[in-house]
Amino acid sequence: MDWGDLEVAPPFLTYTEGVTVCRDQLRCEVRYVGTPAHTTNDSVVWVPGRKVLFAGDLLFNGGTPFLVMGSLAGALEAVEALRDYGAETIVPGHGPVAGPGLIEDVLRYLRFVQRLARRPRPARPTSGSSPT
Repeated sequence: MDWGDLEVAPPFLTYTEGVTVCRDQLRCEVRYVGTPAHTTNDSVVWVPGRKVLFAGDLLFNGGTPFLVMGSLAGALEAVEALRDYGAETIVPGHGPVAGPGLIEDVLRYLRFVQRLARRPRPARPTSGSSPT
């Protein structure tokens, strides 16, 4: 990918747990989710005055969420914690804006994947034997 003349600059703001940013009367809380989920450093943005949650790639609407550098256990923990915000509007990382039901949809999918991962695998035929 040719990005052209892109000058790389170091971050001017970093945080461990989160940071609050205000513009006029609008308060935005950027929060680290606390565990590897989609990636190792997922964060969300909560706008409490409007009950809007920007969930990033923790939530996909109409697509299949995937865990790039995180973990299934971490994703379950992080997505379950999104309930605590009490969001009325959720802006997912992919797909259309949704309501709080999107959290439950993604949790159902992640639990489905977890159940599949826990199922015993069928035995493979050994070399030289024929499948029956």
